[in-house]
Amino acid sequence: MITFFTSWQNEMLLDRLTGSLNDFIGFNNGSYFIEVPEGKIDEFFRWNSEYPDLISAHRGGFITGFPENAIETFENTLTTAPALLEVDVRRTADGEWILMHDEDLSRTTNGTGIVAETTLAEIKTLQLKDDRGNLTPYPVPTLEEALLWAEGKTILELDLKSDDYTNEVVEIITELNAEDQV
Repeated sequence: MITFFTSWQNEMLLDRLTGSLNDFIGFNNGSYFIEVPEGKIDEFFRWNSEYPDLISAHRGGFITGFPENAIETFENTLTTAPALLEVDVRRTADGEWILMHDEDLSRTTNGTGIVAETTLAEIKTLQLKDDRGNLTPYPVPTLEEALLWAEGKTILELDLKSDDYTNEVVEIITELNAEDQV
């Protein structure tokens, strides 16, 4: 279920933010954002009984017209509430990292085949499908694109589909200076 807030509800929600959590969450131009300054990720996740509930949007959240693991879906989710975004990460045949839940491309895109056997160039020609199988105009994002997009907007919870490549993903996060976004 997705809850939509009116502008006065958005203001009330932000007014409930107390303590240091208020330093991390805001509302601007019709969207919530979560921005964690460098080195403050532990403070953001430190529990406090006065903090409001936060949403973790599975696969970035989705509603008809918006596919899972898509930047456009993330943007839509943040118009409804401050949210952490859980995303799925897979490796392509040429060693690139994309956001994709399934091993097979057919359920979530207009393509076929196995992600690990398909190059990034081939995947970038595909369009994502929404939760009802409708084709959308949205492309499959790379992990790098998602990390760059997330800066100053939210925290991504990365679900690596294989533990074999954890160190490589950590290197990407470090290269992009995105440690406080995941």
